[in-house]
Amino acid sequence: MQKLALLASLTLSLLASPTLANPAHAESYTATPSAINTPSSTPVAPAAPTTLSTTPAPRSPASQVRYSVVGIGGFATPHGAIGVDVGMEPVRWAAVQAGVGIGFTGTQYAAMGRLQTPWPYLRGYIGLGASVGDFKDVEIWHGHDEVEEKPHVLTAWRNAEIGAELVLGPAVVRAFVGSSRALNGYYGDEKLELPYAGAGWGVRF
Repeated sequence: MQKLALLASLTLSLLASPTLANPAHAESYTATPSAINTPSSTPVAPAAPTTLSTTPAPRSPASQVRYSVVGIGGFATPHGAIGVDVGMEPVRWAAVQAGVGIGFTGTQYAAMGRLQTPWPYLRGYIGLGASVGDFKDVEIWHGHDEVEEKPHVLTAWRNAEIGAELVLGPAVVRAFVGSSRALNGYYGDEKLELPYAGAGWGVRF
């Protein structure tokens, strides 16, 4: 009997519980979806794998400039008999160059602008420039049989040139011919004009 009385007492206490007596109140304790730590329903794109690109980055306009250093040798060239020439190519179809050399009559300084074909390996060019240096005129330049030396005179020249260059990697080989005309004359108003030819070898970077 004592056990039945205890069971009846527990049953009455459960029936008197607020949760069971008020179902609406029971719903207020129902866990909301936001309170449950569930995975997000928004799909997340997988991270792209990291790869190393083998394609070189495009060069900036400033890095397109090319430079060259060429040793020059020849007969009556704007650089004299032997010299060195430093060039710059701001674009593929044009270049400027300047150099110094030694001729049979003294030191020569030269500068020239060039228009050239933009081919990668073998290219032709035409150039127009000026040079100045110590020059000793001789009668043989004028077709006389005897050689009569004249005093050394600082002479300016106008130079016109055509040539070709072979570019193989960093190496450049040049061959050219041209004509130089003295801007300050000899023998009165006579202007001396001389042909020249030469070749060069150097590096381009």
